[in-house]
Amino acid sequence: MRGEELNSFFVELDTTVQDVLFRIDRNRQGIALVADSKRRLIDTLTDGDLRRAILARISLSAPASELLKRKNRKGSPLTARAGTSNSELLRLMNEHGVRHIPLLDATRRVVDVALLTELAKVQESNLRGVVMAGGLGTRLRPLTEALPKPMLPIGGRPILEHIVEQFRASGIRRVNFAINYKGKMIQDYFGDGDLVYFELGNARDLARQGQPLAVPQQQRKPRPRQGIVAHHQHPQLLHSGDRIR
Repeated sequence: MRGEELNSFFVELDTTVQDVLFRIDRNRQGIALVADSKRRLIDTLTDGDLRRAILARISLSAPASELLKRKNRKGSPLTARAGTSNSELLRLMNEHGVRHIPLLDATRRVVDVALLTELAKVQESNLRGVVMAGGLGTRLRPLTEALPKPMLPIGGRPILEHIVEQFRASGIRRVNFAINYKGKMIQDYFGDGDLVYFELGNARDLARQGQPLAVPQQQRKPRPRQGIVAHHQHPQLLHSGDRIR
């Protein structure tokens, strides 16, 4: 967080309730940090604290210290050391039901504020989707003579588009298609992923299934691992290109 942004969070014990309201409105994060002149944290005030004060008819000219006296919380506010990992910050937020955590140095000086809205943008699932979409679709001919099976429409949209949206709803932001039969039609339809509004493996990322796999499972022989499934560094969810729920 830049210095100017961080400045918008700070108030002092003698800051008026009206000015605390102004600070919270300005930073648009629902919190103000009560600190001393060296920015050592004393406590926090949230938009909820302000609402309760207004309902209790606390004067807007009253100092912030009056609001602190009325807080129901016991003990110190939830904080974390500067440098705490994003995953640990998210764990603390979930555990305590908060949306922001002040980050302190060794002297309890505030150096940053962790915000749930920001962490949610960067903390994406490591899981990647791989959709097997290269089959010949022989059992669905003549429907698959013009289209690959995963592109057959269901409810006015291709099966693959339904699958991609299900991945997205589950927090998966990267999907690769393994294509072969009429694969160019799939590439042309999805392009670089703009259609489905999240990162989708583009034409250079699409692996090709070298051989059709329409063989009974018990007849298949183990083969060396290869392609995107073998060499990807992230855990992967393998999905058939002709199944939707």
